[in-house]
Amino acid sequence: MMEKYKDYSEEEFLKEYPGPLLVTDEEVEEAESELPSRTDDISNLVAEVLRAPHKIADPSVRKVIAVRKNSQDSYEKMITLGRTDNNDIVLKLPYISKFHAYFLKLPDGRYAISDAESFNKTMVNDQELKPHEKRQLEFGDRITIGNKLSCTYFPPRAFYEYFIKDGGKKSRES
Repeated sequence: MMEKYKDYSEEEFLKEYPGPLLVTDEEVEEAESELPSRTDDISNLVAEVLRAPHKIADPSVRKVIAVRKNSQDSYEKMITLGRTDNNDIVLKLPYISKFHAYFLKLPDGRYAISDAESFNKTMVNDQELKPHEKRQLEFGDRITIGNKLSCTYFPPRAFYEYFIKDGGKKSRES
């Protein structure tokens, strides 16, 4: 899969992935998960690229989740994340609520995340979000979903620079 992206220019990559990406920090047990249900084919890219140690997430990284609208639902301004198929980002994990959290694109083009009254909470940089509290996200923020799944937040340009440009050289520099 890496072959598909290694020759992409930054412009080509940003056209295909205009929104942010979440990179998981640990291996997700396949028996426990159907990832990537709707996590996009870029997951296969990262399964290959991120086996080397890098600065932001630990070496066992295996999944990338594209934060993008995938459905025509009543939440047109939100990118929803949850366990059920009616969400834009579907994570079939037992500790993820049916409708767990949502992303909002802010007027300046950046993104925010909010917890959707989930049972197991959503945290940003180890700080628990109150239900529907809007937290603006920055490159490198640590998002924990359901007290178990930890991800690093990458704006698309930062993801391209970090993992794709120069064959992922930055991801291997320590």
